[in-house]
Amino acid sequence: MLLVAGLSGMTVTADLFNMYVFLEITGLTAYALVAAGEDSRSTVAALKYLLVGTFGASLFLLGIGYAYVGTGTLNMADLAAKLADADPVLAQAAFALIVVGLFIKVAVFPLHTWQPDAYAGAPDTVSALISALVSTVAAYALLRVVYTVFGAGFLDSTPVARAILIGGAVVSIVAGSLLAVSQSEIKRVLAYSSVSQFGLILAAIAIGNDTALTGAAIHLVGHAVMKGGLFLTAGVVATETGARTIDEFDGLADRSPVAAGAFGVLAVSMVGVPPTVGFAGKWYIAIGAAEAGSWALLAVIVASTLLTLAYFLRLVERMFFRAPATVPADGRSDGAETPASSSTGMYATVVGATVCAVALGFGAFVYSTQMQATLTQLLS
Repeated sequence: MLLVAGLSGMTVTADLFNMYVFLEITGLTAYALVAAGEDSRSTVAALKYLLVGTFGASLFLLGIGYAYVGTGTLNMADLAAKLADADPVLAQAAFALIVVGLFIKVAVFPLHTWQPDAYAGAPDTVSALISALVSTVAAYALLRVVYTVFGAGFLDSTPVARAILIGGAVVSIVAGSLLAVSQSEIKRVLAYSSVSQFGLILAAIAIGNDTALTGAAIHLVGHAVMKGGLFLTAGVVATETGARTIDEFDGLADRSPVAAGAFGVLAVSMVGVPPTVGFAGKWYIAIGAAEAGSWALLAVIVASTLLTLAYFLRLVERMFFRAPATVPADGRSDGAETPASSSTGMYATVVGATVCAVALGFGAFVYSTQMQATLTQLLS
């Protein structure tokens, strides 16, 4: 309940300090959930998450302080009106501190260090929850702060501000993908994949036109569905077979066909193959980059698709085109020490996420118009 309250508050609040409060509620709940695992790995991951997350929240709060000193208000609408007349140094300091603080919460490279350990060390259902909701809402908060509080005019008049966003996006896309390729544990592959995918959303925020921001919104929703589904599917596989590494996924289609099928479809969606939601979000972001004349950023976006293909293709190949592996019964999934059967509810959630990933892709060009209008209203 606390997590839902914190996430909901961050989404709807119109006050910057209240956003900080809800950010802390969300963070404290997430730290506790990560620590809920039954081994020391979860405890260490939660402690690291706590330390890094607290540092990020402190930067965010310090940035709020600079914004208040410069304007005398914390209401987002009032801040937007008064920042233009505020001391430029205070405004720039506020922007840098708030954005870097949120970079930590989103897990933008190289401020991502808490994420792989937290995702890999947490119970499987918690990994799905954090990847689908916590980082997603933090990215949405970043979008709101950049365009509701500071605005496109601030980015245009302060080139270094846009450069921070672009730099974080490019490094996250490339480094996250390369690190994902080098991993052997499934949950760490998915964790570094999130670093790359949130870099793509950050690129859309840096571009800043309506098309790119619509793509960011679609990809935020799509990533929540896809990555949450992938973590849940990985949990189902670990529960039933004990498989937690890439090598142990050999022949998974023979051992757990439903889980393998769901994982395959969700992986294809993450790559951005039409007609999935992964394609729709990337398409709008790429078109937005072309409209803005950001050709170098467009090249990075296209490269991100190829890099995503690199680390998911080897998983799909192992699941469907290799002989089943013999996996020792020592896998742990939410405290289970030996393989067992997954619940019907877990399977229903996994299949539901898979169906949503495709359905949202089919409907993207219909609901994108309404989403663009909603974004315009929220960010105005």
